[in-house]
Amino acid sequence: GQFHSSILNQTVPYIRPQENGYKEDVCFAYIMPRGPSRGYRRSVLILGETTFGFSAHHFSDSDFGVGGGYQRHTSDLRPRPQTWLHVDYRQQGVGGIDSWGFNPSPLSKYSLPYAPLHLTFTLSTFDSNQP
Repeated sequence: GQFHSSILNQTVPYIRPQENGYKEDVCFAYIMPRGPSRGYRRSVLILGETTFGFSAHHFSDSDFGVGGGYQRHTSDLRPRPQTWLHVDYRQQGVGGIDSWGFNPSPLSKYSLPYAPLHLTFTLSTFDSNQP
C-alpha cells in the first residue's frame, strides 16, 4: 500500500535526539514541498530498481549527534527549512538484546552482511507546481 504523511509527522520525539522515521522496503518515495513558496522549490521522486530504505528530516545529521555537535534534548531541536534525505540499500536493525551495554549489536537476523552491497535508483526532480 501507499503511505502519506508530512516529514515533521515522521519525527519521533525521543528524549535524546537521534535518527528516526526510517522507512524500509520502499518501491518509490515522493518528497513534495508544502506551504507557501518563497522562491524556487522542487519536488523529488526516488524510484528504486529494487526496494530501498529512506528517511527525510528537517534536521541535519549533526542535530542528531552525528559528528559531535548534537543537541541534548528534543526540545532543543528547531526544524530547518531544508530537507535532509537519506536513501539506503538497507539499515542495520535495532533488534538487539540490549542497547545499554558496551557495543550493543542487533541479532544476526537483523544484521547486514559484511560484503559489497548494490543499490540502483533513479532520482528525479521537477517543478513542485507540476502534478
